[in-house]
Amino acid sequence: MPIDEHLLGAANADSQLDLVLKLREIRKANGVTVAEVAAAMDVDAAMIYRFEKGGTNFTAATLRKYAKAAGALLRLDAVNATSMSDLSTDHTSHRATI
Repeated sequence: MPIDEHLLGAANADSQLDLVLKLREIRKANGVTVAEVAAAMDVDAAMIYRFEKGGTNFTAATLRKYAKAAGALLRLDAVNATSMSDLSTDHTSHRATI
C-alpha cells in the first residue's frame, strides 16, 4: 500500500509538536523555569519560548539539551508507516517520559 506523503508529513509534524509539549509539561512539573533551561543550554530565553511553542525546527542535539535541562528522559521511537492503517489518526508512537 503506497504511503500518502502529505499525511505522513503531517503525522510526523504532529508527533514532533506533541513531544515538545510533553517536554514543556515535564519542565513545569519539575519546577524548572524557562530562564533555567536557557541558562543550561546557553541560549536566549526567547529561543526556549519559540521551541516550546513549536515555532522552531530543532536539531537532535537541541532536543537532548532541552530534555536534560528540564529533567526529562528523552525516548524517541519510530514505526514503519507502511504498517499503519490510518496515518491521519494513528500517529502516537512518540514518547517523552520522566
